[in-house]
Amino acid sequence: MLNEEKIYAEMRKKWEALEFTTDDIVTLHEYELAKRRQMKPVIGLDLDGVIRHNNKSLGTGDIPIEKRNKKDLLELYQKGLLPKGYYCTKPEDVIFIDGALEALRMFHEQGWDCYVISNQEVVSLLIYSGVFVEKKHAQQVECEIGGKFLRLKLDMDYAIAKSGGLIKHWLFCPHMPEDNCTCRKPKPGMLLELETWYDVPLHETYYIGDNPSDMEAGKRAGCKTIHIVLPTAESEFRQSEFADETAGSLLEVAKRLVARHKDK
Repeated sequence: MLNEEKIYAEMRKKWEALEFTTDDIVTLHEYELAKRRQMKPVIGLDLDGVIRHNNKSLGTGDIPIEKRNKKDLLELYQKGLLPKGYYCTKPEDVIFIDGALEALRMFHEQGWDCYVISNQEVVSLLIYSGVFVEKKHAQQVECEIGGKFLRLKLDMDYAIAKSGGLIKHWLFCPHMPEDNCTCRKPKPGMLLELETWYDVPLHETYYIGDNPSDMEAGKRAGCKTIHIVLPTAESEFRQSEFADETAGSLLEVAKRLVARHKDK
């Protein structure tokens, strides 16, 4: 093991004695590289389309981009026109993608921390279990709706743990695109919070998602990005200039990463 305290103490002593040289800079650089090689990978995950089936993975269609705003989405919801799996609002919507639970178990067996980072605008839309909340009552029930969504999260936690996996923390953005928040992907806010709150090394983090916005957020945060390309998704979701790698499923990613880091 590297003796970090001893190395830095010796370097500080040299610095204070004005004996710090270019060779010492090289030594520190080599030490940092060695320390980085010892670090375990961190796994960042989108939820929908990676762990849980959504409309893209189910192949039930999508909403035109010009309709992805609060007014139009609520209208589509009220008319029953949202594609199956578009939102996670009730227990029946939690359908795990084949191999996802096995992949999470594999990550946990390697001792790799897993985090879910997901846009969940359904919370701000105040839709839950087939109930639409009128705007005039929104403030009264917003916390309750958020709490019910978190109940679904706890149900998923239980199923994942029962299969041998573990999600260390979940981060959700509840905002709509027009809210112009700092956390909604493709902005990197939630990933940067991982670094700030949980001391997660983003340069050692693989961020895995099925949406180009996931890839952009991951790249902007300094992560390694893996794009789950779903053949059932619309063409706009099947390519991203920000993806370092592509795969067909989370299980494929898990097998690849375990093999890649086997001897490290």
